[in-house]
Amino acid sequence: MPHSQAYLKNEKINTEVFLSPKFVLGPGSVENKFYYGIDFPSGHIALKAFDAEVVDEAGNSVPLHETYLHHWIVARYYIRKDADVLENNGNRTLRESDFIFVQNGGFCQSNVLRQYFGLGSETRTTETHIPDPYALEIGNPTEIPHGYEERWMLNVHAIDTRGVEDK
Repeated sequence: MPHSQAYLKNEKINTEVFLSPKFVLGPGSVENKFYYGIDFPSGHIALKAFDAEVVDEAGNSVPLHETYLHHWIVARYYIRKDADVLENNGNRTLRESDFIFVQNGGFCQSNVLRQYFGLGSETRTTETHIPDPYALEIGNPTEIPHGYEERWMLNVHAIDTRGVEDK
């Protein structure tokens, strides 16, 4: 395991695994849902890497020839503390007036090269580690508007490719 500057300063580095809500696909079917309020680390922290994988119930990677991960996106947002989450055909949605999408700080200036979390199958196993001494800051309480709280949304777009013919 490579050392990081934070580790060398005797600060705490954690690695956590989170699972999306379970989705079941049949041959040729598609999953493209938005999940608001997903489990995600909270508080004022710095992220050093963010990776995703489609796994089965046992935690094993699902082969690309069975499920094509068109894309996954994880986005941070601020939501009014009194907002309602609406259910719509399996998607959890919000009223536009109740939330504000937030871009991650990025590596260069506040509005240049913004960083989001999300990739597709063509980038499977791509390294996402951010080199020292850099990291992405999230959860800074001074940036969260009054009356709001920080949460995270996941969009998964997966296609079951079993039994599909390549015409």
